Amino acid sequence: MSTVLFSLTATIPLLGHGGIVAAQGEAAESAEQSVHYVAATLRAYRNSGRFADNPGIDEADMGRFIELPEDIQVRFPRNIGPDSPMCNFYRDPENARMTIEERAGIAHGFLPSLENRLRRYVEIDAAFRDALVDNFGSRALERINRIRSESVSSAMLPIREYDEAARIAFADSMCM
Repeated sequence: MSTVLFSLTATIPLLGHGGIVAAQGEAAESAEQSVHYVAATLRAYRNSGRFADNPGIDEADMGRFIELPEDIQVRFPRNIGPDSPMCNFYRDPENARMTIEERAGIAHGFLPSLENRLRRYVEIDAAFRDALVDNFGSRALERINRIRSESVSSAMLPIREYDEAARIAFADSMCM
């Protein structure tokens, strides 16, 4: 089986402070849709060996195709997964003396700045879409874009600033 790899060298304009944060609308929502699509696709594939909504991938290419979502699933949550410093702090029994609000607030501080997170997520999403086109054609990407918009999962990306309750919910969903 050949490995489908792609680089994060997509050309993304590096906007000034606040500019990339302002781009959180469409670009960050696209990244979050990709995360939902990847999570739902992998869950269905792992449970049944099939895609719930096949985007037109031939049976012979399924193994090669599934490598793209698997790679994305690893790349997106690098700083937010169960083994991240954020989650290690949040779950540390030594920190149980703090209120959950304090613990979630400090844990959230382990994340890169919102601007850096958004830049990274937009780059990964663009590279994912480019890899889909390069490996499976633009028609597969078009089909996936339709499926992505309807994909549902509990996977989350921290693409906006959170209030106290949302920080707790985010930390609970990512770390527990």
